[in-house]
Amino acid sequence: MASKKNNENMEAIRVEMQQMAEAIDELEEIQTESPKEPQDDIALRFHFVKESLEKITETYDSTVKKLEKTADHSVKMANDSLKIAVQASINLLKDQIECRKGDIARAANQKKQQAWLLSLCDDAIHHSGLNMVDSDKLNDCVGELYCEGSKQLNQNITRWQEEIEKAEGEIRKLEWMSPA
Repeated sequence: MASKKNNENMEAIRVEMQQMAEAIDELEEIQTESPKEPQDDIALRFHFVKESLEKITETYDSTVKKLEKTADHSVKMANDSLKIAVQASINLLKDQIECRKGDIARAANQKKQQAWLLSLCDDAIHHSGLNMVDSDKLNDCVGELYCEGSKQLNQNITRWQEEIEKAEGEIRKLEWMSPA
């Protein structure tokens, strides 16, 4: 709505400038065709031009002030929206970091549980009364399962730590880029 009003004001300025240009053309024509034109007529035309200029200046100044106010308001609204969006992004990244820290803590706990289970399995195998060959095969199988599980947990922990570092970097970048 403000934009429509500003467009109307600018159109009014354009029309008044056109009228002033026509009046100036008439004055120039009068002066070149008949320099003996009564001074009152010329003075009247100059007075008209002066009034037109004053109207144009007044309308122009008013329109410029309104445009500046609208632009300032638009910039403020954009900055406010940007601040909200940046803060929402930062909050989401912080939530992601906390989630990944929880994943890392659970994975570290699983590693402890796996080591404890491996120890229990070793004790059970040694006390089972199995012959040496079967005992070694079973021990190797349990060891492979432990190694594979530990490897997967370590890979996940490493990946989650990288995600945390990346998210922390994004937070720093967002904080740096956000308007004051």
